[in-house]
Amino acid sequence: MPGSQTRQQLLEAALAVMARSGLEGLTMRGVADEANAALGSIQYHFDDKDDLVNGAFGLLVERMVEVSLFAVSDADDPEARVTAFIRAAFSPEIMDSDFLPLRLTLWAAAPSRPDIAAINEALHQNYLERLSSLIAQARPSMSPADADRRAADVMITENGMWLRWVISQNHDELNRCIEHCISLALGD
Repeated sequence: MPGSQTRQQLLEAALAVMARSGLEGLTMRGVADEANAALGSIQYHFDDKDDLVNGAFGLLVERMVEVSLFAVSDADDPEARVTAFIRAAFSPEIMDSDFLPLRLTLWAAAPSRPDIAAINEALHQNYLERLSSLIAQARPSMSPADADRRAADVMITENGMWLRWVISQNHDELNRCIEHCISLALGD
């Protein structure tokens, strides 16, 4: 199996183990078992456990960005792109997968792990910049500072809904939250 494919398989396995057992439950042996790979392959592709964890969280971040960008690619006007971007944050790929437990793991680890905090901050900034840009395109008369503020308000609300979803999985709350986020972004 080619090296990049093995690395990808190991990152996928690390995400699966973390979704099931949390960061504390992640072991190199557990990842090797999950990937049906030799322990030595992890040592070949990653310097240490932290390198593996950072790579796995990097993959998680890439997936979230891909979901949002794919959703926006089908939208045909600026308001529809904002709406699609926001709805993508609550898509089945996000809500009905291992993403949310992994996102909570990332948040929980960030205060004590500067490397993970940096990954989280990069995701945060990337998302805010993309959403702010989409809002500015949909509302050209809006100041950049207002677009940034609205993007931040949307992200804060989304994060709260993700936490609430883990607890309740209430579809009515989710739908109200989506509409509220769209209103925060595009309302006058």
